[in-house]
Amino acid sequence: VAMLHPFMPFITEELNAAYGELAGQARGQLCTGAWPQPIGLGDRAAEEEIGFTVDLISEIRSARAEMNVPVATLAPLVFVGADAAGVARAKGAEDALKRMARVSELQFMHQAPPQSVQIVVRGQVACLPLGGLIDFAAEKKRLLGEREKLTKDMDGTKRKLDNPDFVARAPEEVIDENRERLAEAEARIARIDEALKRLG
Repeated sequence: VAMLHPFMPFITEELNAAYGELAGQARGQLCTGAWPQPIGLGDRAAEEEIGFTVDLISEIRSARAEMNVPVATLAPLVFVGADAAGVARAKGAEDALKRMARVSELQFMHQAPPQSVQIVVRGQVACLPLGGLIDFAAEKKRLLGEREKLTKDMDGTKRKLDNPDFVARAPEEVIDENRERLAEAEARIARIDEALKRLG
C-alpha cells in the first residue's frame, strides 16, 4: 500500500486506515510515515552494465550533435584496446547502441582509426570514425567561429556586470538575464572546447 501511495494517495490512506492493523502495520497516516526500504535490490554488476550503456549512448549523441553529424546517418563504433570483459560488455549493449545511438556496427581495434572522435566512458575508449561523414576542417572552422563570437558576447556582458553604475541602475531582472546569458555562453564554450579536443 505504501508503494502505491504517491500515485493513489486518498485510496491508499483509506486502505491503510481500514486494514493497516490487520497487515501488522501501526495505524497512522502514510503521508507522514517512513518510505519502505529496498532489501536485496542492489546489484552492482547490473548497475555497471546499464550505467555503461546509458553513459555511452549519451556521449555518442552529444558527440554527433557537436560535430553536426546528420541525424539519419549511421556510423560504426570502434572500441579501442578493449579487454575480454570490455568486449563482452560492449556486445551486450549492441542492440541498444544500434537503436538509440545510430550505430551501424561494433568494431574492436588496438588503436583509434584516423579522423575519429574519441569518447571515454567508465575507462573504456570508443571512437566514432567520421572521416567520410563530415568535413573535419570545415567543422573545426565553424566551431572556432562560434567560440569567437561567444567570447565577444561574454566580454560585453562581463563589462556590463562589472560596471557598478549599470548594476546600481538596472532592474534586477535585467541583471539576472545578463548573468544567465553569461552562464549559458560559458557552458556552450566548454562544450565547443570539448568538441575541438575531440576533433584533435
